[in-house]
Amino acid sequence: MKSGMKGLSSQLINIYDRIKHLEIQSARNIMRMALLAYIQELEYCDAKTYKRRMKQAFNALTSARPTEPMMFNALSVCMEVVNKYDYDMAREHIELLSTRILDKLIDDKEKISLFGTRMIHKQSKIMTICHSSTVVAVLTEAHRQGKEIEVYSCETRPRWQGHITSQELASAGIKVNMIVDGAMGHYIDDVDIILVGCDAVDKHGNFVNKIGTRSLAELAKNHHKKFYVAGELLKLDHRYPIPIEFRDVNEVADPTLFKGVNILNPAFDLVPAKYVTAFITEKGIIKPKQFYKMAVKELKRLIS
Repeated sequence: MKSGMKGLSSQLINIYDRIKHLEIQSARNIMRMALLAYIQELEYCDAKTYKRRMKQAFNALTSARPTEPMMFNALSVCMEVVNKYDYDMAREHIELLSTRILDKLIDDKEKISLFGTRMIHKQSKIMTICHSSTVVAVLTEAHRQGKEIEVYSCETRPRWQGHITSQELASAGIKVNMIVDGAMGHYIDDVDIILVGCDAVDKHGNFVNKIGTRSLAELAKNHHKKFYVAGELLKLDHRYPIPIEFRDVNEVADPTLFKGVNILNPAFDLVPAKYVTAFITEKGIIKPKQFYKMAVKELKRLIS
């Protein structure tokens, strides 16, 4: 157990471990589970200790996955409430705020799926990478509307999150071709558009997504393909540059089998805004330079 987690509830520590070890995946699920764990931690507090304990809970949860601003932003607005009010009032306000955030999650996903479908032609071939529940929602909605779509899903080494995307799309009745990441260039001329999710977006409209996304973005640019990024405005990351998380090398290979080899395992790519045709958000289709201003406004609206 990390020293900074001493004294926190076993429930919160369990959620921390599950997020850190990728048992809970996708920004939306991570935010939802972290928010519920944070709220539950209030039950273990009293009027004298709750500010310290809730700050400790905030630090612990947000350290589990540093490239998850959606979780960070949701917990940050809750921390503002903790810092502003006494214990009883804070509990009341946080419960209302958390309900608003969780309802917003559902509403935003539906809006993004409808806006995203507009970017897909009646007959389209689409390439994607990794697993994004938002991207899956867009493609499923397009299929539901009767559009004939075919998806090329990169399997996404080293954790193979693309397997999840492929399975979910196939279950929805969508034609899916799963390819190794290195084959994205082989099939780029066969697709019409690229559609990916995002984990974080900085103040300039650069975004972070699973490793391999930058290669896909550069391919799209060189082959004159539109490159769309689907994600909520809550994915704004105020850090610049956004730090890239490096994960355990054992995800790539057993280091004992590669003596003298330095194994590198960056989990994410930082993709420059110049490669992005548009972001698909709950507020509509926007250019990268619009993301920051709209996201700040949305965060302020959450706590107003």
